[in-house]
Amino acid sequence: MRRTLPLLILSLAACGAQSSLQAPPNLSAPGTDASSTEASAPDTGGSESVDAQPSLTFWAPQGTLFVEAGEVNPLDSTLSAVVLSDELLPQCTVMLPILQVSPSPEPMPDPPLVGWWQVEYDEGLTDADDCVSWTAGTLQLGFGLVDPALDPALAARGWEKATPYGLYLQPDGDEVVYAVGVAGTEAMFLGVEVAGAAGPVPDGQYRVVGLVALDL
Repeated sequence: MRRTLPLLILSLAACGAQSSLQAPPNLSAPGTDASSTEASAPDTGGSESVDAQPSLTFWAPQGTLFVEAGEVNPLDSTLSAVVLSDELLPQCTVMLPILQVSPSPEPMPDPPLVGWWQVEYDEGLTDADDCVSWTAGTLQLGFGLVDPALDPALAARGWEKATPYGLYLQPDGDEVVYAVGVAGTEAMFLGVEVAGAAGPVPDGQYRVVGLVALDL
């Protein structure tokens, strides 16, 4: 089973100076007005102090995966969680040290992906004082066709002509595989190399970009 998360899509400006979360068509975060696609700052009343730390509510994956002979090399690959506030703004990053990557024992989603792996990671590491703690665990990660619902997030980054793989993730203990972003070589993000519709995934260095806010 595969579906796009009914949460806001993470759309970062290409210059990196601003960030916002934007919902794809007919998809909005629970409890939000679907007609409003940009996160707004909370009303502080103008005169009140805003010393309170923001709540840490969501996360999005990012990293680099080195693929060799259709498998992910755990020694060179990296995976992190960008932690977001309830206002949907990045607050800190937790590095998830990869211990092992192997072919996933979970059933292949339908329609099938071109790469489907189980990632085992150690306890999360972060330099931020007020970030979340992240216990060791596993998740399933895969490459496939890009979910069309992610097109607004790609356009917000200036990636209208990019041709990467879609990024799919199944959290530990969840039966659903979610479309959460994209993964590709630099040539794919430039649109000069096209991600194949059939496996195995070619050898290369693949940038992983989360475009959907996942619940912590």
